[in-house]
Amino acid sequence: MKKGFKLTSAAVIALSAVTPVAVSANTAASVQDGYYIGDKFYTGEQISKLSTAEIKQLIKAGFKAGKFVVVRDGKVYDFEREEVYRATKDTDLDSLGQSYEDFTKTGKTLSENGVGTTTPGETLKVESVSAITETGKDATIYTNVDDDKTVKVVASSENAEGNAVEGVTYSFESSNTNVATVAEDGTVTAVADGVARITVKTTNATEVKSAFVDVTVDTVLKVTKVEAVANNVLKVDFSTPLANNAELNTNYTVYKQDFSTIGISKAEFVSGSNKKSVYLTLDSNVALNTDYTLRLANVQDADNQVIATANQNNPFKTGAAFDTTKPALTGNPEATSSQTVVLNLTKPVKDTGVAKNTAAYTLKKKSDGSVVNVSKVEFVNNQQVKLTLASKLVNNIDYTLDIAADTLEDYVGNKNAATATTFVGFSDTVAPSLSAVKVTGTQSVEFEFNKDVDEDVRNYTTAPKVAVFDVTNGETYLGTVTDGGGATVGTNIAQSDETGHTTDKKFLEADLSTASPAVTLAAGKSYKFVVSGIQNLDGKAAGELTKTIEIPAVNLQGAEKEAGQNKKAILTFDKDVNVNTGDYVVTVYTIENGEIKSTEVLTNTGLDAAGLNAKQLRVTSANNFDAGKTYRVTINKVENGQNLDYVKLQSAEFTVADTSTKPVLESATQVVNSGNKLELAFNTEIAASQTFDYDLFKAGSSIPVDTGRGETSDLVKSAVDGKKATLELNAGVTLEDGVNYTLKLKGIVAQGQASSVEGFQTVTFTGKDYVDPTVSAIELVDANTVTLKFDEKVDISGVTSFEVLAPKDTWDDAWVAATPTLGVDGKTVTLKTAKPIATGFAASNANVRISGVIKDKSAQANELTASEFATDLGSATATDNAKPVAIKSYIDNGDKDVINVLFSEELNAAPANAGWTLNGFTGYAFDAAASLASDESIVQLDLDGDINTIALDQSALSLQFTGTDAVDKAQNLAADAFYNLKVTENVKPGAGTVTAVATTGKADGDVQTGDTITLTLDEQILTSTLTASDITITLDDDSTSNGDATVLTGSDLTLSWTNDNTVVITIAKTGVNVALDGTNDSATLDIAAGTFEDKNNNTNAGITGKAISGFQTPAGP
Repeated sequence: MKKGFKLTSAAVIALSAVTPVAVSANTAASVQDGYYIGDKFYTGEQISKLSTAEIKQLIKAGFKAGKFVVVRDGKVYDFEREEVYRATKDTDLDSLGQSYEDFTKTGKTLSENGVGTTTPGETLKVESVSAITETGKDATIYTNVDDDKTVKVVASSENAEGNAVEGVTYSFESSNTNVATVAEDGTVTAVADGVARITVKTTNATEVKSAFVDVTVDTVLKVTKVEAVANNVLKVDFSTPLANNAELNTNYTVYKQDFSTIGISKAEFVSGSNKKSVYLTLDSNVALNTDYTLRLANVQDADNQVIATANQNNPFKTGAAFDTTKPALTGNPEATSSQTVVLNLTKPVKDTGVAKNTAAYTLKKKSDGSVVNVSKVEFVNNQQVKLTLASKLVNNIDYTLDIAADTLEDYVGNKNAATATTFVGFSDTVAPSLSAVKVTGTQSVEFEFNKDVDEDVRNYTTAPKVAVFDVTNGETYLGTVTDGGGATVGTNIAQSDETGHTTDKKFLEADLSTASPAVTLAAGKSYKFVVSGIQNLDGKAAGELTKTIEIPAVNLQGAEKEAGQNKKAILTFDKDVNVNTGDYVVTVYTIENGEIKSTEVLTNTGLDAAGLNAKQLRVTSANNFDAGKTYRVTINKVENGQNLDYVKLQSAEFTVADTSTKPVLESATQVVNSGNKLELAFNTEIAASQTFDYDLFKAGSSIPVDTGRGETSDLVKSAVDGKKATLELNAGVTLEDGVNYTLKLKGIVAQGQASSVEGFQTVTFTGKDYVDPTVSAIELVDANTVTLKFDEKVDISGVTSFEVLAPKDTWDDAWVAATPTLGVDGKTVTLKTAKPIATGFAASNANVRISGVIKDKSAQANELTASEFATDLGSATATDNAKPVAIKSYIDNGDKDVINVLFSEELNAAPANAGWTLNGFTGYAFDAAASLASDESIVQLDLDGDINTIALDQSALSLQFTGTDAVDKAQNLAADAFYNLKVTENVKPGAGTVTAVATTGKADGDVQTGDTITLTLDEQILTSTLTASDITITLDDDSTSNGDATVLTGSDLTLSWTNDNTVVITIAKTGVNVALDGTNDSATLDIAAGTFEDKNNNTNAGITGKAISGFQTPAGP
């Protein structure tokens, strides 16, 4: 079983998880060691699993049930009270040497055995042997201290023979002032829940012992007691101090047993209760020995927390009698000086104007009845009143004091009866002595005397003086303060203005700045003060009073980096310190291997104490205190809590713990669809901004394929997962499919941190080809062949067709099919066409297209779509190695004296006329030099006359070239340099003449059924392409009138061809009889454009409103 019963560091589990054993308390000792709480048994192991709150719950339950027994080693420790048990907490039960039942019979107190317990106000004693003289043994004292209550730790010393050692002084210090504070005399005051170690030291610090104070503060606002102190007054005690609204009478209601109510006319705090008690004055009286309920609403504690609903109803019962005792004097008045008389009272009374009325107090000399006037009445506390007299009393002379009835009133309304009493006058004939000297500032000192002294130095017969000597430097005289003896109130030596002493006449203060010469005190020195001429209140002056004090040095105990701050360090001293007002130097050194690497000097700046405890100062550096590094801070001067300088160069070193999270590289994975990006995964979130190094190796190689040093922009943190980032490798680096790689990386820091893992971290991964195949080059090999070069091996089985652009072959489709062949290297595709390929090849690469997709040979089978293929082709390297080929020669419409020769691509210049021969062109010669058209793939030969296109249709006329200057833009010479081309024409056929023949022979101009019209075309056509439906004949016997014309087409007409360019049109429609006998009459023929074709498949131009001649029109009517 663990030593004692610790209430800390317990695992939190449900009480239901601990199954106690039901046991009779009478058989506890015969069962086993453990804890017997009520009628349940718990083992030490079970108890250790409970939380602090659950253990406290068990303890309270046990004492409430009246049974809390601890059995250890067969001994029974039966704790009848909870505070007795808590006194043994964390101590060895066997150290008591007996069971509690036997122990209490010895008559010893717990404190005599080295442990103690207390209720507020009691004294704890640290025994001298265990507390002071035994090396290495602490006197551990546990006690509960209520909020705002105190206990006192008392220390004493003994020598080796056990005799008391006198004159040893002690200092006390609390390890946690947020829990408990300790005064110079050992008084411990509770602040909040927790445990504080109170350290006791002898003045020379040769012995150090500790006591522990366990503070439990009940912070829940509730009523602890309701008492009817009078038939119309209730006194209500609370657990914690109250807010001011506790004096609002409407916050309280008293309920009788029949639920009728008693109102509250007044609520007021009880004087001296620290606002934890309230008097309630009732509207009507309560009865004795009767039950009532006090209900509270809206009452708040000092932190403005409203009392909980569960604590609002408070039953109480009145007693057998009310307090009707009148306040009176306890004993006789006491003359504390020749002009002050103190009255001690039997009970607390109210500090009222009536009580402080000087006329209510009559003081006379008993022998002659002469009156001594009371000049002032003041309350020392609510049970002590001090009278200040206008004149002095005579020593050892009897005086009488009468107090008028109803002058003093207690808190329930009882008032004093008329009082007459006698006391003896007092005149202090003993001079004051000097008890203590306290430094209150660099040039101010407070003196405490053993009795009241006269603070008004005008009353002094001899001017008081304070002489100061520096004992540290051989009692060197420093200066003297002199005051008094004049007509004005003294200021050099006067009443102390320290808190709590402004009206206490035992304290005077000297202003050392008025000394001659002026004196300034410093820490780390000893001073002797010689005070002379000080009088008590009755004028008895003291001679020279001497006291030597030491102003302790302020020692720098250590330094450390401030938590959560990168540029701030905390200096801790052994005493309270202030921030210097100037004239100091702080130096920060960076230490590496014991040597100073850098220095930062802060003169009159860089110090503050905001938010720190009184023994700490903060140093703010311009530079970071980096993790893992050591720093030394020196300071040449510091001020203590009284602003006294301690001038000494002090230093402290500290090493900043490197507790930062350092990212560990867990994996690297190639980013999908990227050839040079890696996704890196870390064990923690990384910073967005990085400076790092990396190397990338192929497995088994020591030569990196990529390297980065001091990189800052190539790592992009993921916006979705802060533990991931994308690393982009340098341009030109492409990861290969199926190849194993090793990545080495260093310098990566975590989010909000500054340090990284030392050295390179290594991960391996396998490369993948996520890049689509790309067309890198295209070559025109000859007029019918194109090759495509890819950057990797490809699979063209997914291509349904390859096509090559041939726009100059206007008699064919612009795109011509090509037959593909994949080369043995797997990267070259050769395309073959049946017709010459487009001219201008080198000027644009967008002259091959595909249907389907091209894939690479990687495991990912990356696809190059038709649109991606077109984009790649536009940037591929193009080469023209094809020789130009003459494709055709022709004559264009409207320019019949020019023969156009179309080559497969643009030429550098037009071949000279000398290379051309016209076959079958009788009577024609070149009229001008050959030239290139605006489309430089066309050579134009200019003849001296128009060519009969009919002859071209009917004859095998040809153009022969035997020249050697047909060169393309890439300086490729035309293939074979010889052509024999049939000359074709591109002229659109049209109408020549249209002549009518009137078969009726009538001379009156009538046009009738059976009449014929002969149409002669300007060249031979394909007669099958022209039908009667394509021809429209309009006969109008009055062209100025609308709607009376006869229109003939289709079946109205029949056609008969004389030859391939002459056709006879007969009017076949029955009943046609149109008289064309007027000057405005007309006959016209129309054929729409594109209706028929000539022998070279040129479609006709439109024939519109062609006049028909031959119909006879009479000269007159």
